Amino acid sequence: MKINDNRPIGVFDSGMGGLTVLKELQAILPHENFIYVADSLNLPYGDKTEDQIIQFTQRIMDWFKQQDVKMVVLACHTSSAIAHASLIQNAAFPILCSITPIAEHFKNQSRHIGIMATQRTTQSKVFEKYFLSHNNDHKLVSLACPEFVPLIEAQQIDTIESSLIVQRYLNEFLDRNIETLIFGCTHYPYLKKMLEKLLPENSFLTFEDPGFYLALKTSKTLEELNLKNNGLNGATKFYSTHAPDIFAEKIKFALDIKTNVNLVKA
Repeated sequence: MKINDNRPIGVFDSGMGGLTVLKELQAILPHENFIYVADSLNLPYGDKTEDQIIQFTQRIMDWFKQQDVKMVVLACHTSSAIAHASLIQNAAFPILCSITPIAEHFKNQSRHIGIMATQRTTQSKVFEKYFLSHNNDHKLVSLACPEFVPLIEAQQIDTIESSLIVQRYLNEFLDRNIETLIFGCTHYPYLKKMLEKLLPENSFLTFEDPGFYLALKTSKTLEELNLKNNGLNGATKFYSTHAPDIFAEKIKFALDIKTNVNLVKA
């Protein structure tokens, strides 16, 4: 028997990167209610210690529990890489990792894969772990791109300076004859158009956004656990741990909507 569960789904990232995941979730699950939290106070996560990332993320999970969410989507690959295993041990709700779904998608396709990610995600080698556990024939190259998140958060992605920075990292992957380049940080899809423009004309390199596969996994999990909201179109509430007015500007840039952002102390 299907029930109508209109409790919200928590979506979490250190900043505006997770808005790329939220957009995919809203497209696939238009009836669901979402609560999006950006831990802007501690941005970026890519240069933090493992203990700090676990601590920051656990605080947000505790806050989500107070909001009676039915599920949390970690729309942050660094949090998924470092904190997911710890978070699910005593969780009051399902917590979805952002990396597993795309690894499952490629399990039957042996590829030469490049992963651009934060410093902490690259050091964790979590993408290698998940991808090779599904298909040992993958060839993987992970490179940290620490300059990307500050550029994106500052909304400086169409400048000559940003183009030169992106080209430098892209060349490192092209030199390794990568077939598929995966955005190993949820911020990086904002750079897709620039990356495509910078590709050589004879390049067959394709880009993959794990956010799409995470949204599909979320829908499937809701169905399996009988947690779907089958009512009217849902709504989204936005929160930030720092400077909510500034984060509202980033939402306008990313999603082209004007909305209120509330301050959350977690």
